[in-house]
Amino acid sequence: KNKNKNFIVLSLLPRISLLKNKNILLIAPKFYQYHTEIINSMKKQGANVVFYQEDITTLSYRVFNKLFQDFAKKLKTKYLNTILNNIENNLYDIVFVIRGGILSPWALNTMKKKLPKAKFVMYQWDSMEQSHYNSIIKYFDKVKTFDMSDSKIYNLNYHRFNSKSILISWPNLINDDVLFDVL
Repeated sequence: KNKNKNFIVLSLLPRISLLKNKNILLIAPKFYQYHTEIINSMKKQGANVVFYQEDITTLSYRVFNKLFQDFAKKLKTKYLNTILNNIENNLYDIVFVIRGGILSPWALNTMKKKLPKAKFVMYQWDSMEQSHYNSIIKYFDKVKTFDMSDSKIYNLNYHRFNSKSILISWPNLINDDVLFDVL
């Protein structure tokens, strides 16, 4: 079942030839091995990938977040600043975000200034009710969601999960309906 979700997410990326020699900044959850599968697939297609986890998920952070919220906010800000400080100007061609829980409008504005030529793509595999991503939509060139309700309310592209898209293997993608052609 885990691999099926990967095919769906990978189908949102540009065609194979468009990834060759592209520098991709991937900000996504560490969820089972999805992030590893996505990174490996991008690299197989010739992309250079730098990955950051989309949020802090350690047990100690979760404890701090429940008991010492101010301290947890400082930890989150420090982690976000680490990501932003590590981004070199104009290094990335594509910024691909899945969920993006740590990203704020301020952080995305900073990224856009450092990466003015990059295409920003976001895929939401959680609903707005779960992830509250409305404030960052405007920073992306392309946004897709799995949630039909979110797609209607926020005028986003809906990426339907169905057996056809689940069975598509990334190297043989030919269906533009499930493809983010960002270039």
